[in-house]
Amino acid sequence: MKSITIFFLFFSVKIFSQNTDTDGDGIIDHFDKCPKEQGRIEDNGCPKPVINYKKIEDDKIRQEKQFLDFTQNYNFEQLSNLIISSIDVKYLDKEILFISLKDEYMTDCGGYYSDDLALRFNIINNIWNDNNFSQFIKKINKNIKILTVQSYDSPGNFDMNYFPQNIINQLPSGRVKIKDTSKNTDINTKYISMKNTSENLVFDFDYEKRYGVYSSVYIQVALKDNVLRAIYYYNFEFGGLAKYFKFKNGKWIISSKFDYENAVNN
Repeated sequence: MKSITIFFLFFSVKIFSQNTDTDGDGIIDHFDKCPKEQGRIEDNGCPKPVINYKKIEDDKIRQEKQFLDFTQNYNFEQLSNLIISSIDVKYLDKEILFISLKDEYMTDCGGYYSDDLALRFNIINNIWNDNNFSQFIKKINKNIKILTVQSYDSPGNFDMNYFPQNIINQLPSGRVKIKDTSKNTDINTKYISMKNTSENLVFDFDYEKRYGVYSSVYIQVALKDNVLRAIYYYNFEFGGLAKYFKFKNGKWIISSKFDYENAVNN
């Protein structure tokens, strides 16, 4: 009888605890993320958050000033030229060449707001300017067919809109039909080259069998204080090759891995 009573008391306490509403807001503690403060259902039982508009505005002003200071002090046009001119075209020896926009940004620990934002706006979105693009295509083999893509490892997202249109429109072009076997889709798009051609191109893009078949120009960048690392992915056969650039005395110069790893954000 005693054991039955103990079980009944335990069971009653358990049921009671599961239905307890400590703060009396109508949401039981089990589902209440703020069980000791009255709140709303839409805020998971917590009080309506207080928005500090002054802090938001102050942060915005601080970030904008930081961004403007950063962009005025760095010569991004010269940096973009240096990044593109440092491409090793000797690795671009396949018939098909994917050129990617810089659609991924890599931040090392310790990066700060102005670094991230300024890089994205000034390098990533403008790296293929008129001068860089025209100089690059003059250096590669005229037989190479160029496809501009948003990702170097999949042709599923072609986009020429961010590349210099006046140059692209002056180049010979043809149509390419790609069967993306990894996604089981067919893609029809345009390719450009340095050689007069109206040749239609058809090929399979198999993600697992791409090695040794295509070349690519895909550049990943990260800034650490005044030293930038650019990792160049030229080919699906091997990993990226890193080069380093340092901003010194108002100009970007060739740097080293040592400088990059020892850079400290202020």
